[in-house]
Amino acid sequence: FLAVYFVHFLFAFCHPQHQDRPQPPTYRASAMPRLVQTFVAAAVSAAAVSSVSAGLVIDETLPRVVINSDEYTATPNGYILSHCVYEVPHNAESKRDESTGLITVTAAPEDGGHKLGDIAPCKPIVDPSNPVLTTHSLGVNGKPARADKRRQLQLPPDYNGWLQYTAFYNETGFDVFTSVMSVPDVPKSEPQILYLFPGLQNIDWIPKVDPMPSQAFDIIQPVLQYPYFSSDSNGKEWGLRSWYVTVTHGALMSHEIPIAPGDSVICNMTRLGDDEWFIGSKISSTGKETNQKASAATLETQPWAYNTVECYGCDGCDTYPDNEFSISECEISSFEHGAADIEWESNPKPAKDLLCNEKTTIESAQVVKFDFQ
Repeated sequence: FLAVYFVHFLFAFCHPQHQDRPQPPTYRASAMPRLVQTFVAAAVSAAAVSSVSAGLVIDETLPRVVINSDEYTATPNGYILSHCVYEVPHNAESKRDESTGLITVTAAPEDGGHKLGDIAPCKPIVDPSNPVLTTHSLGVNGKPARADKRRQLQLPPDYNGWLQYTAFYNETGFDVFTSVMSVPDVPKSEPQILYLFPGLQNIDWIPKVDPMPSQAFDIIQPVLQYPYFSSDSNGKEWGLRSWYVTVTHGALMSHEIPIAPGDSVICNMTRLGDDEWFIGSKISSTGKETNQKASAATLETQPWAYNTVECYGCDGCDTYPDNEFSISECEISSFEHGAADIEWESNPKPAKDLLCNEKTTIESAQVVKFDFQ
């Protein structure tokens, strides 16, 4: 209790609420003063608002921003409270217990299968009205910002959203979605972070374009990201992870591995049980993998498939690759009905503000290409 109270005091002191004051920009390091970060970390442990075990690692590499006094991380599906974005080891397994609401994360059997920790439903540290996941400017208790000008949850202008994508829906859902994702050249200028991915969702929710989901939501996705945030990065590589993102518990991402332009990624999302999925990302040239498994009731039906370009801080053509990006060899199927007749739809809910000459080309059911120049 005292730790949380002190965090409230620090934020009030370091982040006074002025209506005309611009919000801190998103950037690679945290937007919070280092002293505040220290006490926030202590408060997270003391208040038990996320993990109840020290075996889970909260990500500190991805871009962060302070929104309405709480810190958020830029994930491949919107901003999520930073203390609820976890990196898990390769082949780690997560399982949600619907009776307790906890997600238990364990190491892979080949790594001993020991418990890494439990994740409780995510809660904000500073302002209890702040959402876990946000892509919109909200007022108090989720009302539109204009409805209450006394205190607004103002998003930074840097989140561009899904700038290009294709969608395919099958009422009976899918059990397998595999594809091969090309690795384009790195952009001339660094965006805050550029995400490229195929993915499966339980509902048709497009960040920034749609209202925030009013029901349980998840997405599973093998993801390319640029920049690759590593101390040994030369700026010429992409990063590769496998993600599981929720609207209640935050996000789990596998360990990041580097991949060079010109290579490709074998993407694999395969059902292992009624509500369990394998999410896999494998580098074609080397065979290196970064995977995870996830199990939850919301994963029972994943009827929406996507191929997506998403960005934070893209600013014109130089923050895109010079060459095209493709997702090919797309195969979507169910165990009961076999291979689906894929009918991709291009940008059914298009982004409002494009930044260059973004274009989606559906060459066939198996091949989708994205151009930026």
